[in-house]
Amino acid sequence: MKHALHLWFKNNIALIGILLLYLCIALYNLDGLPAEIWSDAIAHYYLVQGVQHGHFFINYAFGGDGPIFTYLAVLVSFFVSLSFYSLKLTSVFIGFFFVLSMYFLAKEFFKDKTTALISTTISAISFWTIVFVRQPHARILVPLFICLTLIPTLKKRNTLAGVLLGFGMYTQASFWGMILVYWKNLRTLLIGLILTIPLVFTFILNPTNFFSSQSYYGEKLAVHTPFLQVITALLYNIQANMLSFNFRGDSIFRTNIPNHPHLDILSGILFVVGFCLIFYQSIKKKQETFILYFILPFFLIQIPSVFDIHNYLAQPNISRMIGVIPFVYMSIAYCIVTIAKFLSTRVSTKPVKKLVTFFVYYGFLVLILIINLYNFFVVYPKYLPNGNTPFGKMIALTIDASAPDTQVIIIGAGWGQWAQPEAAGIPMAQKTIHTEFFEQTVFQTQSTLCQTPIKGKPLMIVSDPYFEDELHTTNLCLHRQKSYMLTGNGWDIAYIIEGTQ
Repeated sequence: MKHALHLWFKNNIALIGILLLYLCIALYNLDGLPAEIWSDAIAHYYLVQGVQHGHFFINYAFGGDGPIFTYLAVLVSFFVSLSFYSLKLTSVFIGFFFVLSMYFLAKEFFKDKTTALISTTISAISFWTIVFVRQPHARILVPLFICLTLIPTLKKRNTLAGVLLGFGMYTQASFWGMILVYWKNLRTLLIGLILTIPLVFTFILNPTNFFSSQSYYGEKLAVHTPFLQVITALLYNIQANMLSFNFRGDSIFRTNIPNHPHLDILSGILFVVGFCLIFYQSIKKKQETFILYFILPFFLIQIPSVFDIHNYLAQPNISRMIGVIPFVYMSIAYCIVTIAKFLSTRVSTKPVKKLVTFFVYYGFLVLILIINLYNFFVVYPKYLPNGNTPFGKMIALTIDASAPDTQVIIIGAGWGQWAQPEAAGIPMAQKTIHTEFFEQTVFQTQSTLCQTPIKGKPLMIVSDPYFEDELHTTNLCLHRQKSYMLTGNGWDIAYIIEGTQ
C-alpha cells in the first residue's frame, strides 16, 4: 500500500504541482480582488440564503444562471459562513475540478501525457480562467461540465455522458449549445434531454418570464426583430467572437480588461496555429472523434453567444464564450508540443534534444504565466470601480467598529463609480448585526430620527459625501459626537456622523 501510494505520487507529481499552482493563484488575495460585492453577487447571496431556509428550486432563478452553483455555494457555506468570500470560494472550488478535468480530457484526445499536462497548466494560469474562478458566478461551471461530459464520451461511456449532459443544462445558459454536439450520439442526447425535462417545464409554465422582450432570454433573442437586422447581428457576432481571441475582446470591466483580447498575445498566436493544425489534420486524416467532439463543439458552444441579437453591438462577450476554453487551451498546448517536436528534430544529439524541448515547454509556459499574472493582478484592478476600492466593505468595517446596539442609517447608494456601493451589499460585508435603515434623502432621514427618537440610543449616519453640507445644516434630532469623511485610496468613501439621540 505504501509503495503504491509512493508510485502514484511519483507518477502524478507534475499534475499535483499544477493544481497547487492553480490554488495559489486562485486563492491569493481572493478577499481583496475583486474587493466589492455587486448586484449579481448579491442575487446569488439571496439564492443561497433562500435554500438555507428551505426554499429549494431547479429553475433558472437568476438570469442565465442555473441552480447548481447555488447548491454548491450552500455546501461551501457549511464550512465558511455565507459571504461574498464564500461565494468566490465556491467558484475557486469549481475551478479546481475544471483544471483537473482538463488533464483527463486532453489525455483522452491526444493520448499524450505531455500535451495533457501543458493543457492543464494553461488552464491554471490563463487570465480567462483566473478572472472567472474569482467571480461569484455560475459561468465557471460551463467549461467544467463540458470537460466532464466529453471525457466519458471519448471513453464511449455514453450513458454517463448523457447524465452529465443533462446536469450541465442546469449550470448556465452558455452550456446549452452542448446539446447540439450530440446530434449523432443518440443515447447520450436522449438521456440528456430526459434529464432536462423538469427544466423545460419551468420554461413552458413561465413563458412570459423567459421569452418576453423584457426577459433575460427574450431581450437577447429579440423575437420581434426584423429579419435583415437579425442577419446583420448574427454576422457581426460571429466576426466579433472570432476576433476576440487576438484583437478586440469584451468591454465589460468585471470579467476582462476592457477591450483586451481574451487571450494574451502569445497564447493568442499559439491558439490560432494549434487549432488550425488540429482542424487540418482532423479533416485530412478523417479523425471523426476530433471532428465531432473538438472542432464542432468549439463552434456549436458559441451559439448562445452568437444569438444575442438585441445586444449584438456589445459583443464579444467573454462570459458567454467561456465554453470554448477547454478547446482553446488544448490547442495552445498542442501547438507548444508541436513546436518542441519540430525543433528537436533539427538537432542530432539526445542531450541537446532534451534541452531544446525543456526550453520550449518552460519558456512558453513561464512567459504565459508572467503575462497573465501581470494582466490580472496589476492591470485588471485599475479598471474595477474606483480602482478596486471597496466602498461598501470599508463602510461595513466602520459599522463593525461601533457598539453592537448602535443604530445605523445609510443615506443614498451607488455614489461611487459604476454604482458602488450597493446598499444591500453593506450588511453582507459586516461581521456584526446592527439595526439598519436605508434612506434616499436627508429629509427622509430627519423624519425617521425625529418622529420616533429613542433617548440615549447610539447612532451612526453613513451618507453619500454629496450630502455633507446638507447634513451640517439639518436638525437630525441627535447629539453629535464626531463627524468625518471616510476615505480610502484617495477617494471619499462616505460621510460619517456618530452620536446619540
